[in-house]
Amino acid sequence: LFIEGDDRLKKSEVWYPYLNFAVCPKCFFTDRKFIALSSNARLLYIFLFDRTRLSAKNGLCDTDDEVFVFCTVETACEILNCSPNTAIKAFKELENAQLLHRARTGVMRTYKIYLTNPYDF
Repeated sequence: LFIEGDDRLKKSEVWYPYLNFAVCPKCFFTDRKFIALSSNARLLYIFLFDRTRLSAKNGLCDTDDEVFVFCTVETACEILNCSPNTAIKAFKELENAQLLHRARTGVMRTYKIYLTNPYDF
């Protein structure tokens, strides 16, 4: 039962900058290239994109001005509430769909993760 009150969105709030919301590309649901992506892979991309926006804001980028993020399998497990195998599978799905590229930063170190724009290909 929905109770009337101050919890409904106001017109001014609908257009408020999405500071506390993650953005999901519509093409994940409309483009045939992404139909096979699991929900976990889609959620992981959304989370990584949100972190990429923060990295861009904070100037975390390479010499080529390419923005990157760090995200371990353990962090992905926490975000997705899943096992390490499921998180690894989500990373691989995104790589196979060419939505992200991981670059090793050194021996026994985490990957730099570069996202691609799903609308570019």
